[in-house]
Amino acid sequence: MINFIPLATTLVSGAFTVLLWIQYARRQRLHQLVWTVAMALFTLGAALEFAMNPAVLGPSEFLMRLYYLTIGPQVSLLGTGVLLLMSPKWGRRALWIVVALSVVSVVWGSLIPIDISAAEKSFQLSVVFGINAATHSFPSSIRLLTAALNIYGAATLIGGSLLSFALDRHRTYSLLIVAGGLSNAVGGTLLGIFGNPDIFLEFELLGAIALFAGFLMSYRFKSTAPTPPMSVDIHSRAPARVPVSRRYALAAIFGAVIFTSKVFAPTPMKDSFIVIQALLLGLGALILTPLGGTLVATIGGLLTASFNPQLAVFTILFAVIYGLLIDGLIWAMKARASETEINAHRFALAVTVSTAIIGFVAYGTTIALGLLPGNLPAEVFILVGGIVSGLIGGYLDVIIWRRAAKYFFA
Repeated sequence: MINFIPLATTLVSGAFTVLLWIQYARRQRLHQLVWTVAMALFTLGAALEFAMNPAVLGPSEFLMRLYYLTIGPQVSLLGTGVLLLMSPKWGRRALWIVVALSVVSVVWGSLIPIDISAAEKSFQLSVVFGINAATHSFPSSIRLLTAALNIYGAATLIGGSLLSFALDRHRTYSLLIVAGGLSNAVGGTLLGIFGNPDIFLEFELLGAIALFAGFLMSYRFKSTAPTPPMSVDIHSRAPARVPVSRRYALAAIFGAVIFTSKVFAPTPMKDSFIVIQALLLGLGALILTPLGGTLVATIGGLLTASFNPQLAVFTILFAVIYGLLIDGLIWAMKARASETEINAHRFALAVTVSTAIIGFVAYGTTIALGLLPGNLPAEVFILVGGIVSGLIGGYLDVIIWRRAAKYFFA
């Protein structure tokens, strides 16, 4: 069975890379270029994880070599980007060292023969198990060099972000960057505890989302002065309007989060207690007008459909209907008074009614298709769960929007 989680990670990190490149093209800052290259390598790694699924391209020495030899550079460049922002002088020195070590690692690792045949059985179990087994085909010298680059990059990324937050508590986006930096370590730890390879891939996806979200949140801070050596880039708290392009990128992130919550939640939970979908579709409807909720729902539906092709038509159809219900009822109930002002009760009611309807309809369809037997308690649970989910998600939307609206419609 194909594991589509790396594909979702590829889409999220790919969108992040494009926005980083656009930002670099406009501002021509070295740390932005370094981050762009780092995230491009991260996107390549996620794409290779998907490609090495036995049902896609399958493992090969070329793909495994390309994957493993780019891990060290991607993490170390992310950390170096933070160091460049903190201290351009030391950041440039570190960049030269990282580039030199990365070149040595790539050239040396490309010339040394490897044999991944012993890992083929592990790839049949999971691409995560396969990659872990195949890394042992590289000599210890290459693995030590990769580990050193990883440790340096992670320590600099996490440490620099924590220092940034400590110096200015309003820069809460730094905590998202910390979470993104820690996600792979947490995923690897949980993989070792529970033995479920999907856990690592899920945390890798969440890490990409956290880094992307931190980047989007950081846009609201404007620089007031050039960054002095050995200091963090100090920003004012004046809000800047988030461009439309980043709103669409945010919609893509929302869709990826919905995909994760839908795919790994058990039935009937996925058809009832769907707070995450209600919350993100409501925010999508506010951030992008018109049909923002429909856009977010469609992205989530397309990703979810790729995971379960047999029900792809129904998955996409229900996702689009859910989005249309939210967008339509917000408009019909006049829940939005202006770009920034919403009626809390009407908005929550629109989200609640939409969530209850789609949860009940989706569950009814699974019964009609014979995927689940009819069950009155389950039907009551879904109806009540849909109402509760809609209320929670709707009122959370109101709370978030009252704080965030000024950054989207300044």
